[in-house]
Amino acid sequence: GTYSRTFESTYARYWWVKWVVVGGGLFWVLNSREIPFSRRVQFIGLPDWVDEVIGHFAYHSEECEVYDETHPYSQLAMEVVNDILTVLRNNAEEYPYLLTCIEWDWKVCVTRDNDLNASCASSGKIVINDSLIRDLSWDELYFVLAHEVGHAIGRHGIEGALLSLAADFLMSLVRGGGVESLSVSLLDCSSSKKSESEADFIGFSLLRCAGIPTTPELFTSVFTTLNDNTPLDEVDTSSLLARLALLFSTHPSLPHRLEALVALDASTPPLPPSTPQYTEPLYPVTYEDPDSCIENLLFTPFVRQPKHDDKRI
Repeated sequence: GTYSRTFESTYARYWWVKWVVVGGGLFWVLNSREIPFSRRVQFIGLPDWVDEVIGHFAYHSEECEVYDETHPYSQLAMEVVNDILTVLRNNAEEYPYLLTCIEWDWKVCVTRDNDLNASCASSGKIVINDSLIRDLSWDELYFVLAHEVGHAIGRHGIEGALLSLAADFLMSLVRGGGVESLSVSLLDCSSSKKSESEADFIGFSLLRCAGIPTTPELFTSVFTTLNDNTPLDEVDTSSLLARLALLFSTHPSLPHRLEALVALDASTPPLPPSTPQYTEPLYPVTYEDPDSCIENLLFTPFVRQPKHDDKRI
């Protein structure tokens, strides 16, 4: 009857919708992948070489003073990252995307900075401040750098950028004064906090795969150091001001991150007793010159190198 003719007319008019839905679904399936270790299904829709291009430009966007590649700090940081890459290679059979990650041009720059921080751009461009290397033990430094590697293999940089662009576009259609800016800011912060939590999980998994014991004491020590050596039980997380600050923060609070990792450690079986223990401080280090000491490292020659400011610890 009339209804049948109307339906056929409408279907003939919007026949292309079917192909958009089918094509979009096929595009999503072909371009989505499972993030290693966390197993979250992620859709980026961009080829892998885009990560390398973005990482290259982010890495060379600014300049700062860094230690030369031959400096003990730089060699130590790169040694840890190479050990992490070995772990990735050993797990590539279970997570094939790791084969692509291993082929990236991984770089580690150690900067002279008292700020306890590290960061990572796309395709494995890591920057870590020398203050962390001085203050952390081997296994603690391993976790910090494994966390940054987690940002890279999770493609958090490009994922966050695309999400921010999409939010900006959608909110530009809304005429609400500052409402759209506030909404985009909250969305960016929420996405960033999820990325940080996922990087913590990947870092935890990499420690386990490397045979490094994951203990509450290890994570407590790491986050206490990141908190300027202030005990975490002194951090205010319950007041209204602290909750508002956390709402607009790009990172979960350190006590919350510690709580999540301790719970994760409690839910996983212990490593075999034969697992090596890496609890010795990284420094002091013996050099060829017997008169050298750790303080002298602060006055070694620097070279001008690029840096970036992407994902933070």
